[in-house]
Amino acid sequence: MVDTIRTAMIALSISAMLTGSTIAQNVTSVPTETDSDIPESCILAFDEPLKWVDCASEANPGSEASMLAYSNLGGQAYFNEDYQSAARFFDLSTPADGGKEQLDAYAHALRASTYWRTGQDSKARNHAEFAYYWIKSGILGSASQIKLDDELLEPVLEILVPVTSHLNTPNANEILKKYQSLPISSLMDAARRAGVLSNIEEFDAALIYSAKVVTGQPDNPLFLSSHCLLLTRMGLADKGLPFCDAALEIEPKNPNTHFNKAIAFATLGKCDEAWDAQTKAQNLAPRHPLYDNILECDPAPNE
Repeated sequence: MVDTIRTAMIALSISAMLTGSTIAQNVTSVPTETDSDIPESCILAFDEPLKWVDCASEANPGSEASMLAYSNLGGQAYFNEDYQSAARFFDLSTPADGGKEQLDAYAHALRASTYWRTGQDSKARNHAEFAYYWIKSGILGSASQIKLDDELLEPVLEILVPVTSHLNTPNANEILKKYQSLPISSLMDAARRAGVLSNIEEFDAALIYSAKVVTGQPDNPLFLSSHCLLLTRMGLADKGLPFCDAALEIEPKNPNTHFNKAIAFATLGKCDEAWDAQTKAQNLAPRHPLYDNILECDPAPNE
């Protein structure tokens, strides 16, 4: 359910900058025949996301359609963990003043996270503050005027909490408290909560949620892999590895699990095993930038 909400929120937040335009007023429908300046590829892209590339190249530079395309491409790059590309796309789709009123909470949160991950802390702080502005208002944004209930607020805070925590923004504690106050109604909710808390190094709290998740679904490779990484980050890589192995028994061609296993091996100083697992991840997902990160590994004394 939350994944569906996220998808809907991306469409809404991406269109928020287009207040007053035909595209903004018809988020779920295509523009009318009078919108002759909007390339057909931009209309088709609502149903065929790969078309946003064509839309970006065919739309007039700086036009609303162009900004819409680059926002979508930025969101796609972000969730593919290609943050450098996401930052470039967001630069091309964000008003010069940051778009406090034009963009909504979700759009600002995505930009805050992207800029933080690419070392642009000033931009990250600005967008985090703008996202908080909408959170306090209780609505998603000015274009949508949708109430920010718990289901819509959760994805926003999941993205925002690590940014505000690591940058130590003035509202970081309030944002974290608001996130922790949200109800958890499923194991997937608990898994995401564990992931967010792990990202801000609240490991003990994260472990409570993650342990419940793997106990509840011991054959879920996603949960097992995430638990493996959490234990590794806690300095318990030897206890984490069996969870990575269990995940790979169920889903042997998952590159993320191979990479998590590589991190665990590197933490233990088993460098050959680490680089072998990383190579497997790279071969399974050759275009994924995460798996090309250089793994730091100091060989253990007995290696």
